[in-house]
Amino acid sequence: MVAALALALVVSAAGPTAASSQVPQLLLAKKKKKKPKAAPRAKEKEAPAAETNEGLDLTQPDPAPAAETSSPAASEPVENVAAEAGEKTATDDDDWSIVTPETIGAGANVIEAGAGWPGIYAGYWRGILSELDVGAKVGFNWSYEGFLPAIVPGLRIQAQARYEVFDNDTISIGVSFAPGALIYFFRSGVRPGVILPVAATVGLPNFVEKLNLSATLELPFFVAATWGLPILVGANGEYAITESLLVLAKVRAGPAITPAGASFALDAVVGAAYKL
Repeated sequence: MVAALALALVVSAAGPTAASSQVPQLLLAKKKKKKPKAAPRAKEKEAPAAETNEGLDLTQPDPAPAAETSSPAASEPVENVAAEAGEKTATDDDDWSIVTPETIGAGANVIEAGAGWPGIYAGYWRGILSELDVGAKVGFNWSYEGFLPAIVPGLRIQAQARYEVFDNDTISIGVSFAPGALIYFFRSGVRPGVILPVAATVGLPNFVEKLNLSATLELPFFVAATWGLPILVGANGEYAITESLLVLAKVRAGPAITPAGASFALDAVVGAAYKL
């Protein structure tokens, strides 16, 4: 009790100034003992979002998938590549002909047949090069090499080839050669022989839609019972029924020179050709 009274006396003696000066010191001591406040939760949530967006360039568009860009090139047909190269192949169904110098295309096959004067025939063509066709031809004649009015049965077996010299899609020029053997059955006996026809043709491909025209100069020199040199000038035409089927007509006529003098020869047939 005595100690408490002594302390009260000391405080009262010091006065209100001393008591008020000690109050701030006590408050500061309490503040120092307080723990620091934790960071707000909202800021903690924003930090991961800032990390996920780091390094993204939103100004550049997303690149297209590689598979989509490469698929058209992988599916491009082989025929288009050949067409770009400008080569005529067996798939070129629109640009082939029999009566004009336009060839059938490398690797293609065509069969041909016709009937008229001086007989009937069947032929085969095979495309060897883009400008060259070769083949064979057989025929039965009821006229001696088309001479009028001679009626003599005979047979022909020939090889045949044709070459396109020039073509600018408006006019074409070509040459052909068809050497072979022939035999005629005269009343006086059988006469075998050879034939060596050469020809030059100027064609007008696509004169109108699906129609081809041409003009031909042919020298079908032959030797059988006697020799003969017909000089035949003619016109030819063909029409495309389909891309693989043509109907055609050939007419050639002119003088024929023989040891006995001049005569007249005619070769006129209608027929068809089919591309296999």
